[in-house]
Amino acid sequence: MNNNGYFNCPHTNSLWQDYFAKVDKELTKAPYSLAMTLRQELESHAFEAAEASAGESELHKLTHALNELGEPSRIVPPLLSASFVSNAQDSGTPMAMSRALIYQSGRSLKKTLLAILIGFIAILALPLAALAILKPFFYDNIGFFTKDGGTMMGFFVNTDGWEEHLGYGFIPVALIASFVLYKIAMVMLKLIK
Repeated sequence: MNNNGYFNCPHTNSLWQDYFAKVDKELTKAPYSLAMTLRQELESHAFEAAEASAGESELHKLTHALNELGEPSRIVPPLLSASFVSNAQDSGTPMAMSRALIYQSGRSLKKTLLAILIGFIAILALPLAALAILKPFFYDNIGFFTKDGGTMMGFFVNTDGWEEHLGYGFIPVALIASFVLYKIAMVMLKLIK
């Protein structure tokens, strides 16, 4: 067996190609670079397992190694899930988080519900940050207001009779709340792995 992916036996080559065609099918949801990285990892594991396997022929060794590795439909989704979540946590970007959450949707009811909850928490961070950024431009219309025992927070066109309590202090409060919500969503991503 050599390390360029070709075997001496045509049946072994066919087994290899069939197995990794299934792997490629499972990796279609991943960006190209991630798919190639995961495929190379699986190829490496398969080669190492086949070389370490007891057996007389390449075909027997590879068959045993691929059986030990498992069906691509069973092993690739958890690898993708872990990769998407790790990427989201490492980069911290909303795009990476949304990719991780979208991938989780539909995998199971529990993961779908968790993805929806995490997405909802992350989305709550956006309007808070936007309000903080817009506060200097709409000073009288954005903030935390009270009137006759009632309270409201956000952007309002008509604030007659309402008293705004935080002034420019609303900006750091909203930014901190936005940051905390987003960090909570990032931490909760670990629950999906």
